[in-house]
Amino acid sequence: MNKSVIGTFNGQPVYSFQLKNRQNVSVELISLGARVTRILVPDANGKIANVVLGYDNLEGYINDTAYLGATCGRVCNRIRNASFTLDGKIYSLDANDGPHQLHGGPVGFAGRLWQGTPYGNDGVSFQLFSQDNENGYPGDLQVYVVYRLLDDNSLYIEHKVSAKSTKTVASLTNHSYFNLAGHDQGDILGHELSISADFYTPADETRVVTGEVRPVRGTPLDFREAKPVGRDIRENYENLRAFGGYDHNFALNWNEMRLRVAAELKDPKSGRSLLVKTSYPGLQLYTANEAINGLNGAKYASHQGICLEAQYFPNSINIPHFASPVLREWETSQNVTIYQFGFSKHEQRTGTFYMQDRPGTLNKMDIEALLNKVGEDSHQALSELCALAKQKKNSEHIDANINRKKLHMALHYGTPKTRKNAARLIGALGNSDDEATLLEAYKHEQVRLVRPSLLLAIGAVGGKPSVVALQGATVAPAADETEEKHVREETEALRLALAKLAPHVKKHSFIGFQTQYSVFLRAPAGFAPILGEELAEMKIPFQMAGGDTVLCSAPDIPAIMRARTFIEMVFPLAQNVEASPHALAKAVGRDFFNLMHESHEGEPPFNYRVEYVGTGDRAKFVSMLVNGLDSNLGLKNNPFNYEAELRLLQRADGAIDVLCRLFTLEDRRFAYRLHALPASISPVTAACIAMLAKKLSPHALTALDPCCGSGTLLIEWGKRRPGARLDGLDISNAAINAARINTEAAGLNASYITKDCTRYKARFGYDLVLCNLPFGNRVGTHNSNMELYAGFCANLPGWLAKDGIALLYTMEYKLLCMLLDKQPMLKRVGNQRTEAGGLLPHIVIVQRA
Repeated sequence: MNKSVIGTFNGQPVYSFQLKNRQNVSVELISLGARVTRILVPDANGKIANVVLGYDNLEGYINDTAYLGATCGRVCNRIRNASFTLDGKIYSLDANDGPHQLHGGPVGFAGRLWQGTPYGNDGVSFQLFSQDNENGYPGDLQVYVVYRLLDDNSLYIEHKVSAKSTKTVASLTNHSYFNLAGHDQGDILGHELSISADFYTPADETRVVTGEVRPVRGTPLDFREAKPVGRDIRENYENLRAFGGYDHNFALNWNEMRLRVAAELKDPKSGRSLLVKTSYPGLQLYTANEAINGLNGAKYASHQGICLEAQYFPNSINIPHFASPVLREWETSQNVTIYQFGFSKHEQRTGTFYMQDRPGTLNKMDIEALLNKVGEDSHQALSELCALAKQKKNSEHIDANINRKKLHMALHYGTPKTRKNAARLIGALGNSDDEATLLEAYKHEQVRLVRPSLLLAIGAVGGKPSVVALQGATVAPAADETEEKHVREETEALRLALAKLAPHVKKHSFIGFQTQYSVFLRAPAGFAPILGEELAEMKIPFQMAGGDTVLCSAPDIPAIMRARTFIEMVFPLAQNVEASPHALAKAVGRDFFNLMHESHEGEPPFNYRVEYVGTGDRAKFVSMLVNGLDSNLGLKNNPFNYEAELRLLQRADGAIDVLCRLFTLEDRRFAYRLHALPASISPVTAACIAMLAKKLSPHALTALDPCCGSGTLLIEWGKRRPGARLDGLDISNAAINAARINTEAAGLNASYITKDCTRYKARFGYDLVLCNLPFGNRVGTHNSNMELYAGFCANLPGWLAKDGIALLYTMEYKLLCMLLDKQPMLKRVGNQRTEAGGLLPHIVIVQRA
C-alpha cells in the first residue's frame, strides 16, 4: 500500500491511498469523503482501464456535487421533507434537494475529511466523528469505513456506525459510478445487468419513495434475468422518462446468508464483470442521468456510469414497515458491501449470480463452454465452475461431463491459482474417485496458497486412506512473517478436513437439567417486555438486559424451557474482555470447559464452533483463538459437528462479550409443527402474539384465524387458553391439511375449513381474531392484497363479538390501517412492531366498537 499527500482541505492534508493485489487490480482512495477515485482492472486481453468515473484533481472532489466514489451519510439517499420523528420528537434536517435532504445534507460525509490509516496489508480504515445536531441529526456518531482489496479481485467495504450519546439514525452507502469498458469509453447502455430483486419501492416525481412495495415482473424494472441497461430505459414507466433513466431502489431478495448476491454487471466487449454482494436490504440503481465534467478532461455524458448503491431503503426512517436505520444509545451496526471484478472472455450470463440465486436457469451450453476450457492454465473457467457447482443440479451435470484427465492434470501443472481452483472444484463435486489424485497432489504441492484448498477437497471426498494420511500430516512452520497467514490457513484447513472425514463424533448428552443457571433469552424484536411478562407469570426471576434480551435465573432448565416467547437461550461466559485471542482464550477457556464438563454426560473432548460478530480479520482472529482454546485437550474446534457455539460479540468500545449456545439442549417447544408453508409465521412470534392476546383478552373462549396457514397462531393460542374454541379457514387445501396435522400433533382440537375469508360469514361473534395477513412482498402482490384486505376488513366487524379484539400481523401496515379506519364498528387500539427476515411487520390491535 502506498500513501501520499495530494493537497489540502480547510488547511488539513488530504491523503491518497493506493492498493494493489496480485491480479494487477489496483484501487485509489482519498480521505476527503472516504472516496474511491480510481479502480484499475484488466480486460480479457490484459489491457488495464479505470472503471470508475472521477475527477482530474482534488479541486474536482472539493466541488463535487455528484458524489463520485463517495461515502454518503449520515443517511444516504433522500429523506422526505428533510424531517423525521424519533421517540415522539420531530427532527428538522438541513435540506439540499428541494424540500428534501439528500445524502446527509449540504455538507454530509462526502464533504468531510476523514482520518485514514492502513488496515493490515491490503486495506485502509477511515474514521469520522459526527457531532450531535450535525445537519440536524441527533446524537454523536462514530463512523468507520474499511476498504480492503483482496486477491480474488474483491473490493471489500465495511460500514460500521456506533451511537455514542443518544438514539440516532445512520445509513451509509458507497456512491461509485462504474463503467466496465473504461471511464472514458462512452455510455453503459450496452452493459448487461441483473439484480436479485423481485420487488422495488416506487418513488414520486421528487424521487422520494412512497412506502409502497411493487413487483418488478412485467415492468422495465425487471432485472431478474440479465438484460442490457439501455433496453427499457426510455420506457414511460415509474418516472423513467422524468428521471432521465433509472434512479430506483430495489428490495433485495432475502436469504439466510448475511451477504447476499445483489447484482451482476457485465460488459460484453471488454469481458469485465462486476458482482455485487451486500448485507444491506436495498440496492439503488442510478444510471448517471446527468452530464459530469470528469477525469483527464473527459466530458461524462448522461449514462456514462452506473451506480449500484447498497443501502437501507430510502426514507426508511419515515416508513415504519421498512427495515429501520435507527441506532439505540451505545448500539453498533455493521454492514458489508463487496464489489468483485472479473475479466474473462468466457464468462457467461449463467455465471455466479444465476447459479447461486436462480437454480432453475441452468444453461448446459454455457457449462459445456467452461468444461472445454479446463486445462493447465484455466483458473477463470475453473472458478466459474466452482460457483456453478454450488447447486446440486449443476454439480451433477459437471461431474458427469467433465474431462477428469484434464481436471487431474490441472492439480499438478499450470499456475498455483489453476491448481487451487481445480482442488476447489473437485471438493465441490464430492466424487470419491478423485481421492487418490488429491492425496498425491497434496503430497507434492509446495505452494502454501494451494495446500489449504487441497486439504478441504480431501475432506469433502476422502475415506479411510485420507483419514490415515491426514492424521499423520503436519504443517511446516513459517519461514518468515510473510508465510504466517498461509500457515494459519493450512492449519485450519487440516483441522476442518479431519473433522469432516470423521463426522460421526458421538455427541455428549446434556444432564444439567436440575442445575440453576443464569441465561440470556432473546425475544423477537420488540417483544422483550412480553417475554418478561411470561417469565413473571411463571415466577422466574429476570431482569431486562437491553435490546431484545432478558437475563433470567430458574431452579432448573426445564422451568425456563416452558417459556414460549424466546428465540434462543445462551449462557454468559465473560463480559468486557480485551479484544485479543490470547486474552479471550485465557478469560473463557476454563469456564467454557467447566460448563461443558459439568452439564454433560461423557468424557472430553467437547466439540464447538466459534461465531465472531466484530470488525477486523475475523478468520485470523478465530483461528488464533481456537489454537489457544484447543491447547486445553478438553475442547476441540469442529465446525462440521459441534455441540456448542462460542459466540463473540464486539461492543461499541471494542471489548468483547462471550456467550455460549448449547445444541445438546433439545428444544421441543414447537415440535408439533410437522408441516409449514413458505409464508408461515415463526412459532416464537406466534407465541408472542398469543401472549399479547392473553394480556388484552384474558377471558376469551372463542378464537378465529381467517388466514390460518399451517395453524401456528391458533395452536399457540390454544396453548395459552386450554379449552378455547379454535376455528380456522384458509383458501389453500394444502394449508388446511398442514394445520390439521399440526393441531393433532399439538394435542389440541380445532375446526378447519377451506374457505376464502372475503366470503366467510361467521355464525356468531368471536372473542378473538388472530391473523397472519399476506405480506405485500411475500405472498401475492400489493394490488392483489388490496382486494383481499378490503374484503377482510369489511367482514371483520361480523367476526368479532361485542368488545372482541383482533391482532393482525402484516407488513401492509398503511393499507390495513386505511381500510380499518373506514369501518365505523372497528377501532384501532394499539400497534406492535417486530422484525421478520429484514422486514418490519406490525401487529395491529383492533377492537369491536
